[in-house]
Amino acid sequence: MYGGEQSYAPREKLVFDGRRMRQNEVHRRFVDPASGLVMYMNDMKFSMSVADRIHTQSHSGFRKFFYPPEAYLDSPISSSTSKFIHLSVNKTRSPVNTLKFAPAGRRCITGCSSGEFTLWNGLAFNFETILQAHDSAIRTMTWSHNQEWMVTGDQNGEIKYWQPNMNNVKVFRGHKEAVRDLKFSRTDQKLVTCSDEVAIKIWDFATTTCEASLEGHGWDVKCVDWHPVSALLASGSKDNLVKLWDAKSRKNVATLHGHKNTVVDVEFNRNGNWLLTAGRDQLIKLYDLRMLKELQSFRGHQKEVTTVCWHPIHEDFFASGGFDGAIFFWDTARSEPQSIVEEAHDSAVWSIDWHPVGHVLATGAHDHTTKFWCRQRLGEEYDERYHKSEAYVNHFDPDQVKDEFMYKPEEVATEPVAKPLPLYIGDDSPFERLPGFDTQFKRNPARPPSPSRRTRSSHYHQKQSNNLNRADRERARLRAQQRDHDRRRQREERLERERMTTRKLEQERERQWEKAARERERNRHGRGGGRGGRGGGGGRGGRRYDDGGGGIQPYKR
Repeated sequence: MYGGEQSYAPREKLVFDGRRMRQNEVHRRFVDPASGLVMYMNDMKFSMSVADRIHTQSHSGFRKFFYPPEAYLDSPISSSTSKFIHLSVNKTRSPVNTLKFAPAGRRCITGCSSGEFTLWNGLAFNFETILQAHDSAIRTMTWSHNQEWMVTGDQNGEIKYWQPNMNNVKVFRGHKEAVRDLKFSRTDQKLVTCSDEVAIKIWDFATTTCEASLEGHGWDVKCVDWHPVSALLASGSKDNLVKLWDAKSRKNVATLHGHKNTVVDVEFNRNGNWLLTAGRDQLIKLYDLRMLKELQSFRGHQKEVTTVCWHPIHEDFFASGGFDGAIFFWDTARSEPQSIVEEAHDSAVWSIDWHPVGHVLATGAHDHTTKFWCRQRLGEEYDERYHKSEAYVNHFDPDQVKDEFMYKPEEVATEPVAKPLPLYIGDDSPFERLPGFDTQFKRNPARPPSPSRRTRSSHYHQKQSNNLNRADRERARLRAQQRDHDRRRQREERLERERMTTRKLEQERERQWEKAARERERNRHGRGGGRGGRGGGGGRGGRRYDDGGGGIQPYKR
């Protein structure tokens, strides 16, 4: 992923620890953003603009130059976290209803249907601790903007305050039914909650007193969000409506009728101008709050959409989870998904959240698992388990380029070079088989003939010259592509030869070092073993090596 990102796999080698043979320590795979951040900050000190940075290509040789998402503000698709890295499961298996990364990204906290908090390490994704937080299923959780408080709600309507060290400081009954969502205001002094009892409540965070109850929905309220700048609330309900509320006057200011089924999630963009909504009608809609107009409608989920989440760095990029266990990545400028992780989970994805750096995505699902996803490494093939529909490989393939784009004068291509233009390359004029023209380029049958023979002749010569110029330009373009391809192949071969040479030198240096170490060890044992007895030591200048059995411990690097 990044310049210094390390991935370790378990080692099966057995070593002797002095008493018996033991298996080596198992190294976990982890994703460390620190090295990439340090490299990016160091490179930006000597860069005058974005044009001075190293532009990466889809090749493994550019992995060390793959910076964090903050370095690619002009390319949101680079933050598509479609690579699976870790699966985490509790001993007591229960659906994961909600999860959140800690503000610093050091751990990920999941809330389960059993009422338990599970803390997973944010670097190696291993288990840290578990505690019984609620007596019923945890439905939602959120962090305050000052990163000092976490608030959770459960199935029984209870709301709890937590410190970053998971110390519970306050509990109160906020609703009679399940708390579906809760959010902080931008000052962290107010708290808004919604539940299945139709009402939306605004609370004073310090005194836990209800200041207002907003009623206007005709059915269960499933989601709510507070605007990042102003006193504006957005809520989605089972009545298929999205309502906007003024938190000061406690009035409904607008109603959006965009969905045909239950609205399950709403989320403001950090720019304050966009509102994202998701519903069970398999649609995701983007609204402009300045005009109260729908900007884009995203279609792609085969079943109902369950959750959406904006990227913390790219304000025009977001991820969504579906009831069929799929994860989609979207760009607001395009209506089609930019990346799809099919069968990411075996059941519905209930909650997703981004790491604060934006390089890792955590997903919790009804299949009792929590999965972590990171960005695809440059030049790495897609995992067929999760990318069954992805037929391409994320690296430069010279054979594919040669077969599809290279001009071969000894062959006549049977397929068009470019799909929009049915161009055929052969020994004769390349436009002789264009639809609408006869074989001799005399005239276009679809157009009526000119009234004058002289005009018809001039049209024919002009058309023929234009077609020949286009054919020459096409041949020149193909020759340029072939030249670029040859240069890339030569550069890759040179880099491969340099890597092989460096690897051989390192291996030879390591053999020489081991040989010298064995020679020193042999000389040391020979000098000290004359008077040492069975232990191998005791002589002048000798050293005693005791491994419990009276022998000499074998050499270990």
